[in-house]
Amino acid sequence: MDLLQFLSWACIVFTVGMFSTGLTDLKKMRESKNADNIQFLPFLTTCLNLVRVKIVRSGDVQCLSFPLTVATFFTSTSWVLYGLQLNDSYIVVPNMPGIFTSLIRFYLFWRFAAVNQSSPSFKSMQI
Repeated sequence: MDLLQFLSWACIVFTVGMFSTGLTDLKKMRESKNADNIQFLPFLTTCLNLVRVKIVRSGDVQCLSFPLTVATFFTSTSWVLYGLQLNDSYIVVPNMPGIFTSLIRFYLFWRFAAVNQSSPSFKSMQI
């Protein structure tokens, strides 16, 4: 298996994994019949307003999904590497913000780690 074929399979696996992380939120919405604290637009949750108002001021990253951050990072990275192999900027450019916003989220999880280690500072993935 050459590198390009490996990267294409990695892109497929990571993309399916990234979009499946939202299934737990859908299950939670159906059970509670409430959409509060659900990330409908996961790629927009690292916008400056959310970071400044919700996370930096409160020091609480519970509004961010750690599994989604990991999935977004691996998906975007695999697509960028695939695009670089093909020398295709139409694949590389749209996936760079995913890497950038994931790195911001990782920093936020590190910076605002739970003071009380008995309760995690992020939403755990419940299946």
